[in-house]
Amino acid sequence: MSFYWIYDLPTWKFGVGTIALFTLISVGGLFLTRTLIYNKFRISDASNETVNGFFAGVGVIYGLLVGLVAVAAWDNYQSVDTIASKESAAIAALYRDVSALSQPTKGELQHHLKNYLTYIIKVAWPGHKRGEAPNQGTKILSKFHAILATYHPHNIEQTTLQAEALSAFNRLIEARRARLAAINSGIPAVFWVTMIAGT
Repeated sequence: MSFYWIYDLPTWKFGVGTIALFTLISVGGLFLTRTLIYNKFRISDASNETVNGFFAGVGVIYGLLVGLVAVAAWDNYQSVDTIASKESAAIAALYRDVSALSQPTKGELQHHLKNYLTYIIKVAWPGHKRGEAPNQGTKILSKFHAILATYHPHNIEQTTLQAEALSAFNRLIEARRARLAAINSGIPAVFWVTMIAGT
């Protein structure tokens, strides 16, 4: 059961919807069952103290659960932010390194990097938001690597830059794999069910 659609809702809509739904359930349930329960179980005002103690205990446990989920969500956010920063830094370093190579290789490599960035921004990130992992980026990076690996440097400087570019490319691949592995690092469905039921 996927709960990724929750991330698409604006916070105010989710909050108002949650409050309205559970208020309606509570008031409706109270209206429909209060008289029946009082008559069947012969509940008096003295019973309220026992019920209040029970709800106080449940409230404390629920509060702890929500606090832990908030900490886990923040930790996931920080981890993904770090991964995205590493990937963007690797792309920037790679673009800088290939910019010193000679034409037409330089233009082809820059073109593939621009295509990769466009793909990340317009296809991959929206897909990640829905819990998907589109794989078009692999094809773009494979073309990039094929050109870079077969490039024949004209001097020692270009040899050094090609080696640096290959190192930056490897860092980009590592960061990309970490980003793809982090797609499913959201709050698990069991926590959503528990929190909503607890609310």
